[in-house]
Amino acid sequence: ALFFSHNDLHPITPTLSPCGGEGEERSAKDSASGSVVCYWELPVSSTSIAVQVQVHEHRGLVPVFLSPSSPLACDRPGGRYTPSMASSSADRAPWSREQRAVLIVACVSSFITPYMASALNLAVPAIGRELHLSAVALNWVVGAYLVAAAAFLLPAGRLGDIYGRKHVFLLGVSLHAGLALACGLARSGAALVALRGAQGAAAALIFATAPAILTSAFPLAQRGHVLGLSTASVYLGLSAGPVLGGLQTHYLGWRSVFVVVALASVGLAIGVVTAIPDEWRGDGGRFDPAGSALYVAS
Repeated sequence: ALFFSHNDLHPITPTLSPCGGEGEERSAKDSASGSVVCYWELPVSSTSIAVQVQVHEHRGLVPVFLSPSSPLACDRPGGRYTPSMASSSADRAPWSREQRAVLIVACVSSFITPYMASALNLAVPAIGRELHLSAVALNWVVGAYLVAAAAFLLPAGRLGDIYGRKHVFLLGVSLHAGLALACGLARSGAALVALRGAQGAAAALIFATAPAILTSAFPLAQRGHVLGLSTASVYLGLSAGPVLGGLQTHYLGWRSVFVVVALASVGLAIGVVTAIPDEWRGDGGRFDPAGSALYVAS
């Protein structure tokens, strides 16, 4: 542990009392300011140490803990010191090429699905005229996607934990691309509704794994930033859909909405294969088909 002053940032060498071993209390006292710091060292793995610090008399001293994997900083004066999301050193750490690729893939996937949903709302009248669909059937063109995505979300997340989040994400993107193209080629209302339901199930594979990949690829201090960018992409897609989707439907026809989404999904799949070599898994275990089927049916 290194101790620095807020004012001059010069190192202060503390005097440690004898300590019998891990988990026991140690104390350090700065003779200049008289502040006493007590802390405990708790090993959590072979490469990192979690440290909890209780400051009894805080007089402008900031403990800085150096760890191979998780920088630690003070969340408030006189409080507990835990792995901080506001760690300045971690915030300024440059992103690797893979981390940038993960962020781009996650943001594009977060943009595509809400974009298609909002763009399709403007294409519904054109779909109804061409395929001779009733108002109820047109509602299912939109609703089948949403119902299937919600129904398969939890099983999709479990599959990602067992078989790898990147693999499940890639499967979802690939299926989403193929089904989007099939929707654009549909010749009947029944086929379009069925394909939209299957596309929603494929989207569940994307929804369940994209945020998990983000949190796995980035350290704790940067997760708020990247998750915020991913969330912003969702609302950007919702905002752009009515404008761009309306232009596409007017000049190119309603089928172009699905074709554009299919092409974007293909590009997304290529990016995953070529730029993201790592894989992330959860705690493993086994998949529960009966429980998943019951969840989907409910």
